[in-house]
Amino acid sequence: MAYRWVRATKGSVPPNAAPHGRESDGKPLWVCRAAINGGLYPGKVRPAFGAANVGWNSSEIKVAEYEVLADAGRWTTASGGDIPDDAEPFGREGDGERLYVVRAVLNGGQHLGYLRPGLRAALVPWGGRNLEVRSYQVLTVATRRPVADVLPAAVSGVDLPTFTPAPGATVSERTHRPAW
Repeated sequence: MAYRWVRATKGSVPPNAAPHGRESDGKPLWVCRAAINGGLYPGKVRPAFGAANVGWNSSEIKVAEYEVLADAGRWTTASGGDIPDDAEPFGREGDGERLYVVRAVLNGGQHLGYLRPGLRAALVPWGGRNLEVRSYQVLTVATRRPVADVLPAAVSGVDLPTFTPAPGATVSERTHRPAW
């Protein structure tokens, strides 16, 4: 299963993109990923945010340019830092460490974040902080592919290129790989 990532800005979500989470009031959340300090960090987005919300260090930060996962996902339950065998990294720390997309029940909602190997919990941005959550689901795929097919070869020192949508447009589609 190949996932499609679509470039977006300022809280926009591609038409027909599948939500993967929800706020406690039921409003949908979409998986996104954003370039920050040489890394590619998974997070969450919805139009009311006006940006992607991504966990960075111990904070939840807003990033204006990002990619949104357009497809419905396959999720596998895990806990305590475990990473399912059929999980693929869809993000990367600035030092190259792989990051996995997660969703977790938190404060009455199902929020999106990431998991780094070696941690005993997933990290989920919520309420201005990047919170540790011990029970979560990990985005997985039916068929494993080489990591080079999933992540850019390197994102170190690279910011998202300037993106100017055409009049009336807010997103542009990419299949699997970010533009950088």
